[in-house]
Amino acid sequence: MLMHAQNRHLRARRKRATALAGLTALAAVAAAVATDWEEPPGDDAGSLPLAPQSPRPPYDDLFSTKGSLGFDASARPAAAERLQVQVDTEDLYEIIIVDPREFIAQVIEGPSETDFDAQLFLFDRDGFPLLANNDAGTFTTAARLTAQANDQTEFRLTQPGIYLIGISGAGNIPLATATGSFIPMFSPAVLPPGEVSGPDGPGANFPLGAWSGDGEVGRYLIAFEGVRTPPGPCPADVTTNGANPGHPAFGQPDGLVTTTDLTFFIEAWINGAARADITTDGTVPGDARYEIPDLNITVADLSRFVELWLAGCTPESAPALD
Repeated sequence: MLMHAQNRHLRARRKRATALAGLTALAAVAAAVATDWEEPPGDDAGSLPLAPQSPRPPYDDLFSTKGSLGFDASARPAAAERLQVQVDTEDLYEIIIVDPREFIAQVIEGPSETDFDAQLFLFDRDGFPLLANNDAGTFTTAARLTAQANDQTEFRLTQPGIYLIGISGAGNIPLATATGSFIPMFSPAVLPPGEVSGPDGPGANFPLGAWSGDGEVGRYLIAFEGVRTPPGPCPADVTTNGANPGHPAFGQPDGLVTTTDLTFFIEAWINGAARADITTDGTVPGDARYEIPDLNITVADLSRFVELWLAGCTPESAPALD
């Protein structure tokens, strides 16, 4: 009897160890997932604050965004140029800046990365201007932003939060809506090489309402540091229903909120993955930082996700993947 009991105990221990190993492996994969976002073909990033594109999945580390201006991302540039297809001349993305001291947005030069003279602009989530750069220096056409302006405004970004980052070609500038007209947000309209400008144009105190000018177009790649993906329209949609580690859809939203999303988040939370940091501890709905990660993973993050998961974003579950 004692031998049988010892064997049963040993088998139970092995079963628990196997289950724990599987959970740890799944959590480690969840922790390793990070985002290099690409503007989907046929789904253009918007130009104004009401229609920015939100990279997904929500609350993930965002390493880069890739897209195109002047032609549909699904078309070959040569063909599009021959047809004189002009779809858009600026793109706007919603991002979270977690720690402004670490924030960098950098256009990466190269024929397969960014093949035109691109500018970067940072706005708050309502479209009010904050920072702008045309060229990082005299010998480059690649724009680069940090949290600190180096012009006479001496503007410094100090608050974590949800922001909008815009890209356009040289010659195409953002305009504010003010007193029934459109006016520049930054001055001069063409920023000199090396200048990171704070909001100093006549439209500095008004939100983005339009863009103006014949800017250059082409492919682009923006690299980030200190940035995460925003909550988006369905923040509890963090993976594809039924997808396991190794499946290409694992860690990718599917437009549904299911038990797979809840399991995925709990495992990421247990493992201390960055994507499990979705709120600031001690805040409540209505607080400015309620939607903002605080670089600490606590029970508040788990509670917030459960709230989001219960709210859902679809009335039905998706069928499990084969």
